[in-house]
Amino acid sequence: MILQAHRTSSRFHRAPGTPPDVMPSTTSMPPLSPENVMMMQADPPLSSSLLEPVPLATLDQQQHIAQLQYMLHMMSAGSQLSPPSHQAHGSVVRKDHFSFTLNTRSSNSSYQITQLKKSVKYSRKVFVGGLPVDVPMDEIGPMFSQFGRVFIDWPQRPHHSRRSSGGFSQQRNSPGYVFLVFEDESSVERLLTACYRSGNGDGHYLLVSSATIKDKPVQVRPWYIRDGMYAPNKGHPLDDRTTVFIGGVPRPTKAKDLANVFESYFGDGSVLFCSIDMDPELDYPKGAARVTFRNQILMMMALKRHFVDLPYMGTTKRVEIKPYLIDEQHCDQCDGIMSGGRSAPYFCQDSLCYQYYCEHCWDIVHYSETSSKNRRNHVVLVRRGDGTQLCMDPPHHLTIGNYALKKAVN
Repeated sequence: MILQAHRTSSRFHRAPGTPPDVMPSTTSMPPLSPENVMMMQADPPLSSSLLEPVPLATLDQQQHIAQLQYMLHMMSAGSQLSPPSHQAHGSVVRKDHFSFTLNTRSSNSSYQITQLKKSVKYSRKVFVGGLPVDVPMDEIGPMFSQFGRVFIDWPQRPHHSRRSSGGFSQQRNSPGYVFLVFEDESSVERLLTACYRSGNGDGHYLLVSSATIKDKPVQVRPWYIRDGMYAPNKGHPLDDRTTVFIGGVPRPTKAKDLANVFESYFGDGSVLFCSIDMDPELDYPKGAARVTFRNQILMMMALKRHFVDLPYMGTTKRVEIKPYLIDEQHCDQCDGIMSGGRSAPYFCQDSLCYQYYCEHCWDIVHYSETSSKNRRNHVVLVRRGDGTQLCMDPPHHLTIGNYALKKAVN
């Protein structure tokens, strides 16, 4: 049921065909006020850079097992938000020429309790796409704040936009989509309850009107946390050494769908585990993932292929396959003896090596008199902040003119 309010009247009017007995009270929703609207803040543009996932190898063994068991429990125990069977009531929030239609429905969602912590179903970050481009940006906050305190994460913030002590100055129109970051997960559930489902039931939508368009369907895309992990064979041991890093993954991609794509390339049963890299605070996808294969042969096949195509919004998106570097890993040659116990700074992704090296062992294996010419041409992979970088020469070698100088190796 869709209820609309005329601009010149505060009374609610029935849409054609609406029975009189389902007319809402004008007090069914609390009035908007500055107190229930979280101040919108400028946020830097979203970065397109990809971050390496936090590796399991950095966790204590017991924490690792407990976390994996809990996540797998969420994955199996979580339940989808069921499509509501009927509409309870509706209301309209209107500001100036802008109207926002609520379709409030009941929900049978519930929480799962484990010994570790309360199960969380949704990320507090929600994507909203398809907004009318002529909707003023300073009206988007009040539109969604009725579901709970919310921070508006703008994809591109105008440089001239700024906050004032009394509110927001007039801003240019909406970029067409925003990210909502709610203070509490229950706000996400209230938002989804206000949505209607698409014909095939695979999407949530709100009807939004502006000065130039009426009742435009706007997509509300939540992230179900349980979609971040997929393990088709939960009893099989996992090995970080057979894991690859996937960059450029579209954020709506589910771990199960990603695993199915890789199995279409490398065979049924080739994937043991797939994990979407998520922000630790919001549990929202960061645009990267990791895939663990059944053995190293399959992993090397994936690295050699280097790219695979994922289905995305009616087309395909090419994603990159890279080695997955483990944090705090000792040199595989000397086990940290030659580096005083320090973690290995280098990784060689060539199939002849595919292992971690300290500076000393890198030189011995690649540049000694007994080294093959092929090894001399290997490229070193090093960490740079949260990412990785390929270097033609090891960083501990300084090149001055045509002379290569080597730093002292402990």
